[in-house]
Amino acid sequence: MGNCCNRTPLEEELQKTPGAIRDVNQPQTRPAENKQDTSSYPPAVNAKVIDVSSPESEKHGPKFALHVQYMNPVAPDAKKKLDALGTFDWSNMPVRKDIQTVELGPYRYPNGDTYKGHYYCGLRQGPGTMVTSNGAVYEGFWDNDRGSGRVRLVSPDGTIYTGEWANDQINGQGKELDPEGSEYVGQFVNGLKQGKGTFKKPQGETYEGEFFRDLYHGKGKITLKNGSTYDGQWKGGQMHGLGTYIWSNGHKFTGNYAHGIRDGYGEFYWPDGSAYKGGWSHGDQDGESQFTETDGSIKTGIWTKGEFVKWL
Repeated sequence: MGNCCNRTPLEEELQKTPGAIRDVNQPQTRPAENKQDTSSYPPAVNAKVIDVSSPESEKHGPKFALHVQYMNPVAPDAKKKLDALGTFDWSNMPVRKDIQTVELGPYRYPNGDTYKGHYYCGLRQGPGTMVTSNGAVYEGFWDNDRGSGRVRLVSPDGTIYTGEWANDQINGQGKELDPEGSEYVGQFVNGLKQGKGTFKKPQGETYEGEFFRDLYHGKGKITLKNGSTYDGQWKGGQMHGLGTYIWSNGHKFTGNYAHGIRDGYGEFYWPDGSAYKGGWSHGDQDGESQFTETDGSIKTGIWTKGEFVKWL
């Protein structure tokens, strides 16, 4: 009588949180330089296009990078995505009016990345395109040699990010679409999902709420493919704290969770009107609690490890 574990499905239907963001700097042997080049390049707005042998090139070109004939090859999966996406939108770019940049490149930097775009006094300044040593593509804006403003990043595995970046990292509001079709729209901090956002999986699962270091953390609501929902507190990707879980079959639990398991005080309701209100331990009913029958009568009883013991 009143054994939740026997009468309802468990919260195990809730799937794990989204995986970590892609690592565009994963170790990989750099392919030989060739003519493969599908990335777009910025227009020469408020910039001179000059020859690498000119005096201005010596003045504005990077001091610790080697001028090369071609950009790095784009990774195969990234190339497919770029071909489908088309040219990056270079409009509304933050051009400084107090200086005149020059368009140079491509150059290869000591870490193996290649860059073609705008420079000023040896630093990347304004719009430009970078292809990393492992074939990831950055199309965006630089300020004092660091990524800043808007960017489109296509990782070697085909993950696409469009949005804001700062200090050479994804920071601010953006959108990420991974190769499996999962989509995140929201805030990022140093390349990780952090702040408020919405995460959708292709099979129909949706989470809307707060994130911390790529995990559900804080206040948030998840809706599963079968219609079950959890709305409440999260910690480190697990239900943790006060929340309400509603199953698609009408069962409902509202109360405390600890690391994904019902623990502490909680109330469990059945569609027939009966209810259990009391203690929980490690997911099971435990301790002295009240049970409401379908006719509204209330009894007090003892439960241990999910099993009814006796009425008081």
